[in-house]
Amino acid sequence: LTDVGFPTTLLQTKPDCKCISCINANRSSPSTDVFFWQYSVQCRLQKLYLTTALSLRSRTPGNRIVYLYTKKTGKAPKSACGICPGRLRGIRAVRPQVLMRLSKTKKHVSRAYGGSMCAKCVRDRIKRAFLIEEQKIVVKVLKAQAQSQKSK
Repeated sequence: LTDVGFPTTLLQTKPDCKCISCINANRSSPSTDVFFWQYSVQCRLQKLYLTTALSLRSRTPGNRIVYLYTKKTGKAPKSACGICPGRLRGIRAVRPQVLMRLSKTKKHVSRAYGGSMCAKCVRDRIKRAFLIEEQKIVVKVLKAQAQSQKSK
């Protein structure tokens, strides 16, 4: 890190400390967070441990460096069929509290089985149902032909 232009005295920190500034200082590769470390950084909370709930991003409004706390990212629902590996498209991927406040149009897709199954599974289900109905009709026709031949 000294080739970036930092004096080594600034970067000497406690090795087992898990606060943001110590982690940034102990990184082997220079990143943007290390550059922010040499200035005074405004933090809005006292607890600065890197948990998923307290993830940070830095912002520079008005020529000052501020850490903004980002919220956890949500996940879109999976398909109800259990076969498809991906998540459903067209549905907002947000946390449950935010999902509760969303309108119904953002929680489902305007199609049969819109918010629970992916389009491929719905298409396969419709094809399967159609083929089963066709098979039933064929069986009925064959039975009717067999009865008409018996009666002759």
